Amino acid sequence: MKKFSVFIAFLLGGFLFGEEVEQVAVQLKFVEIDDSDYDVVKAELEAGKLRKEFEGLNMSAVTPGFWEKIESFPGSDVLSAPKVTSLVGKVCSIVVGSDLVYAEEFLENGDPAGPRQKKFLGIRAEMTSFPSKKGIGLELSVEFSKRAGETPVPHGTVPIFSTKTITTRVILPENVPAMIGGFSADGRKTLLICQAKKTQK
Repeated sequence: MKKFSVFIAFLLGGFLFGEEVEQVAVQLKFVEIDDSDYDVVKAELEAGKLRKEFEGLNMSAVTPGFWEKIESFPGSDVLSAPKVTSLVGKVCSIVVGSDLVYAEEFLENGDPAGPRQKKFLGIRAEMTSFPSKKGIGLELSVEFSKRAGETPVPHGTVPIFSTKTITTRVILPENVPAMIGGFSADGRKTLLICQAKKTQK
């Protein structure tokens, strides 16, 4: 994708607590690595497990320098590292990517025929933070779509797409990077690292 757009939307709804309005700043980091490098990642995750008082689904805290080590892998590809700040209890969304327009039918000379199709390729993330005495509560839904190849049709080819989703509810320790999960396909693994901290409006 040659063009990337970042769209941050804040939707009405949620809670306000006390006289000061509490906000949460969240950064999501997406990086692709080769499956062969994942053994290093697993070792890092074992070394940086969360303390017992924090809970999460498919989540592990990471050691200092983890992100730099991931970026140093020969086959690593940083897809995005967007940041967003939202009020506690409000829904916010991040969209990073672009639309691919393609044809499904072709003339004998290979020119496109019929109506064009459109598919979004990239990352869509929707988050809602919630109050937690243990850390920062976060409801997170992420969809990651990419082009995964082509399939032949008469007189042309049609793209094949891969779409993966993560939906989870976690409690994050403040300002500590944690791996929420990952997607695996075609010998590559896409990791999702999340870091959050509280701020005041």
